[in-house]
Amino acid sequence: MNEIHITKELKEIGLRYRKYNINDHYFDTIDTHNKAYVLGAFYSDGYLVIEGTKTKRIGIDSIDGDWLELIAKEMEFDGEIVRLSGCRSGYSSNTQAYRFKISSPLLYDTLIEKGCIEHKTNNLLFPNEEQVPRKFLNSFIAGFMDGDGSLWRSDREYKGKPYYAYGLNFTGTKEMLEGIQNYFGSNIKYRQRFPERKVNSWTITYSGFNTVFEKVRLLYRDTDIKMPRKYEKFLKMCQDSRASQ
Repeated sequence: MNEIHITKELKEIGLRYRKYNINDHYFDTIDTHNKAYVLGAFYSDGYLVIEGTKTKRIGIDSIDGDWLELIAKEMEFDGEIVRLSGCRSGYSSNTQAYRFKISSPLLYDTLIEKGCIEHKTNNLLFPNEEQVPRKFLNSFIAGFMDGDGSLWRSDREYKGKPYYAYGLNFTGTKEMLEGIQNYFGSNIKYRQRFPERKVNSWTITYSGFNTVFEKVRLLYRDTDIKMPRKYEKFLKMCQDSRASQ
């Protein structure tokens, strides 16, 4: 038996002794919109870490516990989503956060192969065609948006009449945002988040009802998974669209 097969066999043996189960081969091939979406979520809010005696773990922290439940179910995770205190989560002490985390050397290594690297804050690249086929990119970007994007709808008034203002924002490395812009065929201005720190952290913002509505509708079109809080905003946009016709 060669070294590669031995390594894989040892990984499989180690999985038998963990507390919870998950589909360790979930990311082997990105061949569904749901898989592309979940990968996008890991690109944004996910993390990979080696703990203790070289234990490889993956996880996602979020203030949206219901979103993590959907991702965990999709990956066939039979454990629990953990509630975190502010001091443990990295959020403020007044913010309730949640964590989905499991030991899985197979998922850890496969995520790296798919471009979701361990120290990704300033180094994340947009996936290539082999990592995420183009036909699934809308769902991949949807997962990324639900983690590291913002969708908003604000009430305003113009000439004494109420109207709604819309915005769609993405935050990430310039390489990630360039990939998103290339997918949309757009060319809007990048804004560096912390210019004084000289870090690779940027934002792009789309505005206007038609622009935002059409982009979010495209992103959510094929995936069965959406962050409930953001999807609710999109449903309100759908109502606004019908009301304006």
